Amino acid sequence: YRGAGLELTFKHGFSCENDPKKRDWIQSLFRELGVQEGCLFQQAEHMGREKAQCAKHGQKCPVPCVDLLLTGTSCRDFSKATKKNNDVLGDHKSLGGSAQTFWGVLDYLRAHVVSMCLFENVDALEETGGDEHHSYLQILRSYFYEVGFASMSALLDCQLFALPEERRRYYIVAVKEVANPILDLGLRPCEEIFQVLQDFLKRCERTPPCLSQVLLKEDDMRIEKYLNERLAQGAKETQYNVAASISTFRGEGLVWGATIAEDSVWASSPWYPTLAKYQRSVLQFSQAQCASNTMCRDISQSLQRIRYSKIVDDRHVAACQMPGQMVWLEKPECPPRLQLPIESLIIQGFPAQKVPVLCEQASGHVIASLAGNMMAATVPLALLISLFESAQWRKGVGFGEGTASNGCVVEALRCFEISTGVVENEEQRSDDSRVKTLKRRRFA
Repeated sequence: YRGAGLELTFKHGFSCENDPKKRDWIQSLFRELGVQEGCLFQQAEHMGREKAQCAKHGQKCPVPCVDLLLTGTSCRDFSKATKKNNDVLGDHKSLGGSAQTFWGVLDYLRAHVVSMCLFENVDALEETGGDEHHSYLQILRSYFYEVGFASMSALLDCQLFALPEERRRYYIVAVKEVANPILDLGLRPCEEIFQVLQDFLKRCERTPPCLSQVLLKEDDMRIEKYLNERLAQGAKETQYNVAASISTFRGEGLVWGATIAEDSVWASSPWYPTLAKYQRSVLQFSQAQCASNTMCRDISQSLQRIRYSKIVDDRHVAACQMPGQMVWLEKPECPPRLQLPIESLIIQGFPAQKVPVLCEQASGHVIASLAGNMMAATVPLALLISLFESAQWRKGVGFGEGTASNGCVVEALRCFEISTGVVENEEQRSDDSRVKTLKRRRFA
């Protein structure tokens, strides 16, 4: 934006995390990057207060105001895989913590001055909420309206933004409508901002590389280290429904319990003995269900819930990265192995090479949890580029169509060390591609 006449600088205001191990990650991240860190609060429910407990300083610190708030809640309560017996938000408390976090966000927005907010959660938000007449997405946006924010929603798939992963998430972009300290809404109202944002967001779309290009090279020492760790731990046995497994196998014309041939590529892999018995059964079943043209098989769940990578436009695209996944990986012309937690982080767009010490010292469990729960990095990047481009800033600096070049998008993506393909262009897509894009991008 220097070329557009605006010098944007970013200063970290605060973070909020209740998991001690993830708080350690956040603090280590800032130290390795050499960036000044703000406070690290511990409970989202307390963010509406004047002061809250800070893990960084070991005391209660003043909760600051910010220009931009990036937030989200656990997807567990809204997920399609979760049985919802009540209104997730109505009770102010939910099993997955979504209600506690969201009401903490609302309390913060009421008590502090915030100009813009970006909220993210799963695509299941479009399902009916607790009142049986409105979706959770509508309910969330109504709460933003109640605290003085105009909003728009965008259902986006990260594979539209240079990441080789199928991950559809709802993003709510909210702008403070009254007395906004940094945006001049008299010159450009929120409705116009959101319209320009949608148009510019399409300019940020990039074709992702093939999944095989972002995974670790097979001679990377981290792969051997992870294998040795698993071999030392031994296979973990867990109980599962044998009768249901037998029935599912029979439905596919298979014999339950039949082992993979000893001379097969899978059975001869040193990774195979590290799998639990049920994971081996799931792997065997997946071969009958999807024998070829897939690079990744998530065998962490039941026989009915195996997740596979896909091929889109001749490129392999990973399934949505999940915290508890166990992905059996078959790269072309490479021996099969398990996907490493650090690879999940890379697939999600996290620039792991910029913080090698942190990634080396953190446990695989913490990395897997972070990767499965984080925002796919390039999507909020594209949304924020588009929002900053669309708004009319105070101090006489105005933005409009054409002020930011395509080069600023490319330069921003370089920060994430992502090698992208061609710029997506609506006019260049085939009719089939347009239909696919409509399923991956939707505004409201």
